[in-house]
Amino acid sequence: MLSASMSPLARPAERAETLGATLIFLGWLIIPLSFSIADWLSWFGLAFLIGGISMVVTARRMLRSNGDGPEAPPLFLYIPVSRLILWSIASSGLYGIYWMYENWRYIKERDKLQISPFWRALFGVFYCYSLLLHICSNEKARSVEVPSFSPWVLANAWIVLFCGSLIVLRLSGFSSGHPSFLALVAGLIPSFLCFVPVQNYVNRVTQRKFPNQIYHRWTAGHWVCLLVGSITWIKVMMNLSEGYWSWSH
Repeated sequence: MLSASMSPLARPAERAETLGATLIFLGWLIIPLSFSIADWLSWFGLAFLIGGISMVVTARRMLRSNGDGPEAPPLFLYIPVSRLILWSIASSGLYGIYWMYENWRYIKERDKLQISPFWRALFGVFYCYSLLLHICSNEKARSVEVPSFSPWVLANAWIVLFCGSLIVLRLSGFSSGHPSFLALVAGLIPSFLCFVPVQNYVNRVTQRKFPNQIYHRWTAGHWVCLLVGSITWIKVMMNLSEGYWSWSH
């Protein structure tokens, strides 16, 4: 049940914002590909861009008129799981680094720690376990629900999948400017799935502890992830489409 201070339009607005951002990514991806596949695809890409931008702008206006905000910030990054999954795919896995950065920022501000969220996120292979352990052992969160995930298992699984995607990307010839099919495989390695149980736990705790809390807003970091990921996907898809047409003709 929504609290009295939250507009009944808040949740639909948040879902619309996520969907709009996804359409923007698809439009951004389709338009460049249309030049090497079929010109008529550009109209679909343009429609996705316009529709996505309209949905994001409308959703933000709805959220701004949502009334009073929550009394306290959430314990950790509070986002829909769909955003974590879709944006991880759209950014070729880069969003996982941003996810760690935001959670470290919450921990630093709340616990008054002398740490650098940026460097801890950038070197996530060394700090991922520590982050998940912070989330798992937080007393305020555990007073609401005891987590069932294992920080050690998820952290090590993420490290293996993330490093594996980097190795596959290296073998694909991406750095040479002519990536092979392996680059597509690298971008689809689901390292982000290791964070899904954690995000589900954070969401359940937040919804019970702060029932009027709204999801973390779209920030510049989200769009940087989209920009870098789109460039990567466009580069891979255009090279693969050129190779396909050369082979078929």
